[in-house]
Amino acid sequence: MPGLWINLSKGAPSLSIGGKGVTTNIGKKGVATTLGIPGTGLSYRFGPKRTRKKSTFSPPAPPNPLAEKGRKFLDIINEVNALPPIDEQNPLPGLQERVKLNTEQLELVRQMQALRPGEPIERVRKKFKDDDTVWNRIFSGTLQYRQTKGFNYIVDRTLNRPREIIQFCTTIVEENATSGIFPIDYDIISKAELTYSEDRTKDIASEYHFQYPGLMSVFEVFRGRTYTLDRDELEFLCLQLSEGEHTLSNEGKSWIQGQEPSYIIEALWRIGFLRAQAVGGVKTQRRSGSSYLGPHQVANLSLHNLARFHVHPMFRSYLGNRKGDGAWSF
Repeated sequence: MPGLWINLSKGAPSLSIGGKGVTTNIGKKGVATTLGIPGTGLSYRFGPKRTRKKSTFSPPAPPNPLAEKGRKFLDIINEVNALPPIDEQNPLPGLQERVKLNTEQLELVRQMQALRPGEPIERVRKKFKDDDTVWNRIFSGTLQYRQTKGFNYIVDRTLNRPREIIQFCTTIVEENATSGIFPIDYDIISKAELTYSEDRTKDIASEYHFQYPGLMSVFEVFRGRTYTLDRDELEFLCLQLSEGEHTLSNEGKSWIQGQEPSYIIEALWRIGFLRAQAVGGVKTQRRSGSSYLGPHQVANLSLHNLARFHVHPMFRSYLGNRKGDGAWSF
């Protein structure tokens, strides 16, 4: 019908009446009249206000920098796994590529730590309240082995360097991955100690390579021996080293042969391989209460008048040192 039409839509139908200039719309929300001037585009509407649908569009969430770096870290792991085996005839390119990727991984870890500094530690502290509680949740407070304090046992097998404590603890936790039983006791710690002891023995030999080359061959002379030696035993062994009666590498011979036993003893004490039993009121800071001291515990110690020495516990597991008759381990 001219001037009358029906609008059908998903919302609700409506009825419109009118034509050019005046239109009245009757719908669910009431009656609205629109006045307009034909040809000008100008109009005015009377009645209920039109409601506009709210936009369902929402801007994308800003990128999470921590997640982005985590994804990059995983990408590098996949890249490393995809690398071909190192060519034994020409290993340098393969090694360089791995070093480059590992360096990128370390930088990403540093950046991720900077984005959330101290967050894991704070979470643990809120749950466990103090350091001792945290430690005892992971490691037994008292080990089955001789009822030794777990913390003392681990620290005693280091040169009091924080990175060594971290390395030993990490090795222990990795060894415990199969059982997953906490707190970790001596049976797992002793297995991890063999790996840790070998790694640290080789590290010390490398660390002092320029001052005392060929140290690994010198360490091997102590393999299987008792770890506690009185002065006469130790001087006799060092005399044999000096006179070439034990097999040493050419590098080891360069600084050992022809030397006085006291010089060799001093060198092995300086690098932390030997500890000396302190007498005459010398006190130690070690929590285990041992009277055997190394250079990491006392800066200067006159070794000439000291009667007993022992191989530092950090080296014993790898070298298979054993407890001698009447000797004691600490």
